[in-house]
Amino acid sequence: MNWPKNSLNRSKNSPKHLSLQSKRKTPSTSTGDVVFFWSKISLQDQPLRCGFVAQNRNWEEVYSAFTNMDSRFVFASPRSYYPPLSDMHQLLHTAFFIFASLAIAAIFTRIAYAITEKVAQAPLLDLFVSLFTWAPWVAGALLNGWIGIIGAVIAQLVFLHVFCVVHRALRGFRKKKGRTLTDAQGRVLGPFRNQLCLMVQTPAILVFAQVRLAEILLYPAIAWLGKLPTYRSSEWVNLSRHKYDGLIGYDLLWCWYCDWMTGIWALGSEMLRNIESFWCPIRFRSPDKNTNISIDFPDVEKWVSADCTMEDAVLAFEAHYNGIGKNSWWGHPDRRSPERKQ
Repeated sequence: MNWPKNSLNRSKNSPKHLSLQSKRKTPSTSTGDVVFFWSKISLQDQPLRCGFVAQNRNWEEVYSAFTNMDSRFVFASPRSYYPPLSDMHQLLHTAFFIFASLAIAAIFTRIAYAITEKVAQAPLLDLFVSLFTWAPWVAGALLNGWIGIIGAVIAQLVFLHVFCVVHRALRGFRKKKGRTLTDAQGRVLGPFRNQLCLMVQTPAILVFAQVRLAEILLYPAIAWLGKLPTYRSSEWVNLSRHKYDGLIGYDLLWCWYCDWMTGIWALGSEMLRNIESFWCPIRFRSPDKNTNISIDFPDVEKWVSADCTMEDAVLAFEAHYNGIGKNSWWGHPDRRSPERKQ
């Protein structure tokens, strides 16, 4: 049995508009003539959505019945119609895909590191870190929206533990297992509480990723416009703790995280020291705050008091900036050079 050869699309001006779409010209003979209809019918001026299934029916009868109704319907053959996946299926599919991608990324990273150790230094490090942090979230969102993001996070958490367990097991076969930081921390906090505390820290990746993005995109422009010092990121943002003997499993992973995190934060603090001392060398009115920030901003002791006048602030600014060299913070190492002192 063939579908009607004539076009089944009437004029849109007709009250009996009918549209028929199909990827197959003939129905499947192995499963019988199954037709799925989605119809919007006007019943006493009330829209009514309903579905029809006609199985083993004469096509001409089905077609004739629908042409006498004020409705629109779309046809899909049994093999061209796939019901949408449930939310749980989408979640599981995304999680499996992201987990497999993370495994491939881990292998790729290890091969790249065997070729060059620059993989463990910025800017290449930024690329490889993204493969395990925010890139899976983007992939999950593109695949299945918010469900995909949740699936990506689940895959990351599972992969994290699988990596640590497998790495510890493999390294344990190569050398005699000794005591680890994870074991010592577990005895102090309890294993579950220790792992939970580490998990709570992971969302901070979003903060550090944004700080690193600002260092890459914003500070170069600020440094050029304000004549501030520039920095080589590889001297600040790098990974080296994997070379420490005995770091395996969870110890290795979390030391990597701290290695990356402290480098980003230290570089950001150094950049902020330049900005703060140049644009606002005035102490805060809170003595506690002045004391608390003195470690990250040593210039606070040299900034003018909060009780001084604007003229005092201008004089302090002019005493440290004369337009020669870079406009670095007042305790910056380059101010100790003979050329700068002149």
